Amino acid sequence: MNNTEKLDLTKITIEQFDHDNLAEDFWEKYHLFNEKSHRELYPDDSLPNREVAEISILEGWPNYYVFRDIVYKDSSKKEIIAYSFFAINREDSPSYEDNKQNSFIYILVDSRYRRQGLGSLLFEAIIKKVKEKGCKFTETDTFYDSGRTFCKRFGGKLINEHTENRLHMEEINWELINEWRNKGKEKAPMVILENYLIVPEKDIIEICELETILESQMPTLDGQDKWTDVYTPERKREIERMRQKQGYINYTIISREYNGTISGMTEVRYSRTDRPERIHQGLTGVLEEYRGRGLGKWLKAEMLIYIENHIPDARFIVTGNADHNAPMNSINERLGFKPYYYESSFKFRLTTAIKRMNKMT
Repeated sequence: MNNTEKLDLTKITIEQFDHDNLAEDFWEKYHLFNEKSHRELYPDDSLPNREVAEISILEGWPNYYVFRDIVYKDSSKKEIIAYSFFAINREDSPSYEDNKQNSFIYILVDSRYRRQGLGSLLFEAIIKKVKEKGCKFTETDTFYDSGRTFCKRFGGKLINEHTENRLHMEEINWELINEWRNKGKEKAPMVILENYLIVPEKDIIEICELETILESQMPTLDGQDKWTDVYTPERKREIERMRQKQGYINYTIISREYNGTISGMTEVRYSRTDRPERIHQGLTGVLEEYRGRGLGKWLKAEMLIYIENHIPDARFIVTGNADHNAPMNSINERLGFKPYYYESSFKFRLTTAIKRMNKMT
């Protein structure tokens, strides 16, 4: 069924998001747009908690400047049909030096109004704004085939392919989980596992170093074009504060070696009010020099046991891994994770994108 509706681009209204001067009915219109988009990707899931969605926008991203545009169908501003945003590192961000020429953009158009030039119009406007900020590159993600075609059209280079995989609680093979748990204890008898909700102050520097290393080791398609994330105690505390404000619980399990070194970790994030059936698997990894003893499997097993015993609303666990991250995908496949949707990441050189735009006008 074709749900496309004719759009008059001369009548649309684009406004920069200004949280201090929002219309009284803005959030109702935003939630209708956001929830429609959510149903398109997650037709069987519950809707996002509206209060959490508002906090997420108002709080922004730690260590980033975020600029958002809201697109209305016409001057009456009764209906939001698209939005776009771009984010750049703040000068005081620990990642600023590595990423100061890069940025992240995102454009989402209501499915009824795609392939009518609105995405191109927004892309042109946002690229110009990013260039004015001194960036030479920008990255974006897309979940849609139309988005992949769009990115290639403007010279985007495919740098990563991700899959959201899901594991339903009733499909977990607990015999395998106990086997991984026991083998981990057997192969690494001097290792102990610890857990926390908030990073202990005594470990925060080491945890930040561990997360920075593990994220830097995540593979890209060509081994290049990697966005560099640097964690510091200040940034970690800011992330914790924001998640607490949104109502999320972040549970982490770490492996500690006999000499006190933290060698690996796994974490999950969940909420009792925002889609409580959904458990988000976060970073999982083991430092290279401590691999080969089944620590990754042991950590995963202990996390699943925790979820089963402490999160009664959990229905499924989601994890997003690069399709070429063979070691982690192997673990997830053996656990029973199955693909739910596919996401592609593209990187643009601004000069190339602008040349492509100029040829099309």
